Amino acid sequence: MWLGARWARLTSPGSWASSATALTTYSHNCAAGAWSHRPRTASPSPSVQKRTPLMVHDTPALLKAARAREEASAALADVQAQQPEIDDLTADVRRVCWPAWKEAPPVKTRTEQRTRTVPKTIDGNTHQVQETYTVELPVPPADRDAQALTAVTAIAGFIVLGAVVWSTVAIGALLAMVGPTWTAYMIAFVFDAAWIGCLVLEWINRYDPERARTPRKAG
Repeated sequence: MWLGARWARLTSPGSWASSATALTTYSHNCAAGAWSHRPRTASPSPSVQKRTPLMVHDTPALLKAARAREEASAALADVQAQQPEIDDLTADVRRVCWPAWKEAPPVKTRTEQRTRTVPKTIDGNTHQVQETYTVELPVPPADRDAQALTAVTAIAGFIVLGAVVWSTVAIGALLAMVGPTWTAYMIAFVFDAAWIGCLVLEWINRYDPERARTPRKAG
């Protein structure tokens, strides 16, 4: 309705001094933000006519956009005014929470000797000779899982060794009551060796329950 009334008022008889001049003037006014409907005495330059097509704007929308632009400018000014405080707070957080904010941890390296083939000219003849050079290679971080597994394996081996020693001593002491001491302890060690062998066979056949059943029962 508003657009029809504006268009009717714009196209009423006597309101245009010249059709082309009035149309161009209205287009230029819309593009420039002016809302006067009086035709101008002179037409805009050809560049303006080419750059500003016929456009119809909504005045409340333009006012709303202008207010939003002013609010955004005010908010930006507030942020810029508070920027020193923000920088100080950021510096405090970095200093307290991350002492080495800008300092990367040093990378451990190891030295390795390598050999490469390089050309070497002797008496006008070029030969390929071997040259030794040194490179620095980064050392990967320690694998904590592998270290823990190694520690557990060592503990298990120590326990097995203690069990073998204690079993050999106990069985040898019992057999020494009925025979020579060295023979008794040798036979006791045979019992322990057979037990260790059954454990190894059971571990080798851990994915085959049928084959692992026999060494498990024997052990």
